[in-house]
Amino acid sequence: MAWWTDIMFLKRRFEEIKSQENGSNLFVRFMRALRGIFYDNFVDTLHHALVVATYTYFAGNITIFFFQDSLSRNFIFIVEAFSEPYLGALGIYIVVNEIRRRRGKNVHPHFSTAFAASWMILLVVSTVLVYFGDTYHFNTVYRTIITNSFAAFIIRLGVLLGRAPL
Repeated sequence: MAWWTDIMFLKRRFEEIKSQENGSNLFVRFMRALRGIFYDNFVDTLHHALVVATYTYFAGNITIFFFQDSLSRNFIFIVEAFSEPYLGALGIYIVVNEIRRRRGKNVHPHFSTAFAASWMILLVVSTVLVYFGDTYHFNTVYRTIITNSFAAFIIRLGVLLGRAPL
């Protein structure tokens, strides 16, 4: 019976590999775990990174609008500089969400609607404060809020129209 010898050699090979992995190749096992996290779950990892990035940028816009007189100009320039990459990140976020939805992941459409509504609320509040207030002025901070608010609204509207039945 020749198949017994194959099983014995195969078992011995698995034992050799397992003994090599114990302790001596900790870095290799760590890299395999990282690869499993990032490569095998790339779409989910990208989704979570984009959620953090978009909400951080949104919070940054709120902060620079309401505290623009007390903040450093450098912080304001940083938030303004990230305006265009942020719009790209929103587009990628929509694509990633669609990929996750098609893969059967639980995608919450209300989450995206609340995000676009938050931008519109910030636009309305900032417009009222700029138009009627003496403290806030039409400047690059307000222009950034206008651009990002309308972009978030248009992107959300495009997603809703894309899912509408023909």
